[in-house]
Amino acid sequence: SNKALKSLLETSSELALSNTDQTEDVHRNPWVKLIETTFVPCLKIGIMTKELAPRRTFVLLISYVARHFSNCNSVHLYGDLRCLIRDDEQDLDFFLNITHIQMHRRTRALNRLRRLLSDREDSTDQSPLFSDQSFGNILLPLAMHPVFEYKSKTEEAYVVEAIATVGEISKHL
Repeated sequence: SNKALKSLLETSSELALSNTDQTEDVHRNPWVKLIETTFVPCLKIGIMTKELAPRRTFVLLISYVARHFSNCNSVHLYGDLRCLIRDDEQDLDFFLNITHIQMHRRTRALNRLRRLLSDREDSTDQSPLFSDQSFGNILLPLAMHPVFEYKSKTEEAYVVEAIATVGEISKHL
């Protein structure tokens, strides 16, 4: 169940961070290895599914990984996506909104992501906001789903925003 997977992530995160001293490399920690090599690849496959309900679970688990492993220095744990998670205001949380049942909330999630990337590109700070792994394995597939799953005129604004977001993501790859 979803609760059991969240518990595994939480426990792994706590054990990884508590068992790692300053001299030990976090990548050699068995708990980090477990999540990196077993759990996360399944999540990446899961967000590719065409069914909205299962995809929602996988996307929220990715946000859970990003939240709990944001201190680990591994691009495969997507800690750089932590800035898209808003614990203080759920209306601004990208992962909650991109999986929301209401289409306008999903549209707003993509719009906020696009504006964040656009603002970052315009700023003088040239350090990348997200890793190539985050762009290619998580953000791009999430932005591409509306384009391929377009069914009716009511989804037009959502699809147009998705196309604009894909364009902005591609500038960063």
